[in-house]
Amino acid sequence: MLSLVITISAVLIGLLAGLPLQSPLEIAIPFQLLIPFILWQLFTSGLEEPGWRGYALPKLQKKYNAEAASWRLNIFWSIWHWPYLIFLYASTTILTDVPPEMVGVAIGVTIVQSLILHAISSASIAIVYTWLYHNTESLFICILFHVATNVTNIYVQAILPHPALSVVLGIMLGL
Repeated sequence: MLSLVITISAVLIGLLAGLPLQSPLEIAIPFQLLIPFILWQLFTSGLEEPGWRGYALPKLQKKYNAEAASWRLNIFWSIWHWPYLIFLYASTTILTDVPPEMVGVAIGVTIVQSLILHAISSASIAIVYTWLYHNTESLFICILFHVATNVTNIYVQAILPHPALSVVLGIMLGL
């Protein structure tokens, strides 16, 4: 329920900021794929958690407190996602009104902005994962949270496709 409230709030912030809303048809198609997408996230992104929270976090906490370990883990966690993000944002960069000689620059700027925005949003969420792991002692809860945040983020992007909205959602999830 909390994820739904946060998602609706992020969408409203995006609309107030003037981001364009997708057409109803473009929104409806991703919702038809919700259940397969949740299952896909469970067996792909969700299964990162045994490595991040099950292995790396306890190793880091032998030397650092929970917050410092979370910040350090976030650096690796964010970099881990960069190849996917580079592919995603380079392949979806909107190049209208860009002169042909500036296409490479436009793609490069989009990639750099996206990587920075991802690092910011993942920093707040990394602390939430650490809190969840310590308070539940359950990797399964971390896996479910990973799936929920990814699915929520993708669907928010389907409604309002702008990288900055992912940052708003990521920060809101971390608050």
